[in-house]
Amino acid sequence: METLKPSVNPAEYYQSRLSFYSGRIREMRKRLRWMAFFRLAVFLATIIMAVVATRWSITAVVIFISAGISVFLVTLVRYLNMQQQLQKEENLAEINNNELKALDGDYSMFEDGKEFDNPDHPFSNDLDIFSPGSLFQFYNRSATCVGKQRLAEFFSNPLTDAEQILTRQKAVQDLAVKPGFRQEFLATGYQQKENPTDKDDLLRWVNEQPEFGHWKFKFFLVVIPLLTFTVLALSSFSVISPSWVMVYLVVPFGFLG
Repeated sequence: METLKPSVNPAEYYQSRLSFYSGRIREMRKRLRWMAFFRLAVFLATIIMAVVATRWSITAVVIFISAGISVFLVTLVRYLNMQQQLQKEENLAEINNNELKALDGDYSMFEDGKEFDNPDHPFSNDLDIFSPGSLFQFYNRSATCVGKQRLAEFFSNPLTDAEQILTRQKAVQDLAVKPGFRQEFLATGYQQKENPTDKDDLLRWVNEQPEFGHWKFKFFLVVIPLLTFTVLALSSFSVISPSWVMVYLVVPFGFLG
């Protein structure tokens, strides 16, 4: 794990990482464009070969379609994974760019926590802890609503126990020399844009009764694959017309939908 030496200039560190991730972003965007073209080529080639294979046998058609779909899906999964990685690289570049702005005194890109401002609080309003240009905005690097609320609690309800204060200071000292870890952690948090109601929605969803536990879904999960293989087998041995295969596909795709 990367450890930052005290002698390292923060501006130089952030600038070097910004340059590094900017280069990675350009390279990854090029690769994504090529993969998009390749995916389109696989799709078109599958259609062409499937049409050509109708002159030979239904087995050849099935083989070409299956192979084409397999390659297409593998490529699609790889493409989506690279898109997710690109988003993380963009987050890391943005994080370092924001820190460079912060070194110049610009903290406007960080949330100021004004929703936590309480006029009745003993000191937070007097000390201007929650507002544009406030102490909260100076420190805030949260990526989730829960994290932002926790930071607000730290400022609104400061520790008074000496042992707890020392424990927190030790944790801060440990993380202070690990900017790479902090940025990776923050970039991962930025991957999903959270709404304030997400936590409650998730807990409510977890407590719902599972719909797909019903016996009819388990029945179809067994029966539909058996029907699919049966139809393909009958078509391969010329018991039924190949056109029935296309008609039958409405069943599994309809169920999936």
